[in-house]
Amino acid sequence: MSEDNKNSLSVRQTFVREIERQILSEELKPGDRLPTSRELCTKMGVSLTIVNAGVAELANKGFVEVKPRHGVYVTDYRTSGNPAVLSSILQYNGGRLNAHDVRSFCETRAALDPMAAGLAVQRATEKDLEEWGELLERLRREEDRKVFCVRITEFIYRMYRMSDNFLLTVLYHCTMEPQQRMYQQFIEKNGTDAVVQNAEEVFRYVSERNAPAAAACMRETMRLPLEGETAII
Repeated sequence: MSEDNKNSLSVRQTFVREIERQILSEELKPGDRLPTSRELCTKMGVSLTIVNAGVAELANKGFVEVKPRHGVYVTDYRTSGNPAVLSSILQYNGGRLNAHDVRSFCETRAALDPMAAGLAVQRATEKDLEEWGELLERLRREEDRKVFCVRITEFIYRMYRMSDNFLLTVLYHCTMEPQQRMYQQFIEKNGTDAVVQNAEEVFRYVSERNAPAAAACMRETMRLPLEGETAII
């Protein structure tokens, strides 16, 4: 990539992030009309090419809708956004999930994790379980907390893969970065012991082909960030 292309990309990213900031902070609300392209050029000091490319990116993410001959309108990213919105939310929050984000992730995983665990009980091969056990051993030995968060998301992701359900697997993979952020916030307060213990338990139940226990374990895991002394919201 040439230096000019790099500079152009950087300017576009700055433009996109500023509009995203205004939307996420609710300075711009769903239904609001953005200024015209010419007005945005003048207001933000960028070229028409940058504005057009930036608006296209915002539309692809689900932040805005382009209505030909009418203008560009802010949409409700909570209903129209795609997985790329998660990265924008993290950037806006400085890499941390707020209480609403944590609750949303935990509630969703409380519904999906038991399903993935139950399917893994049915479909995981002995080789799958052996490789999963190796991931568990790496998790147990990991002392670097940042790397630990990567290890635990990889461990859960492998369970999703063992479910042999491509949609479940893709959904988890698309959220691995914010999942790691959530684990970081959890272990900042509670340490890693509870996370390792829950990983060991679900591994045991799946290996024993005990679907009800595996599902219950995953539901309990997602209760910890939300309730009691371990809560991070």
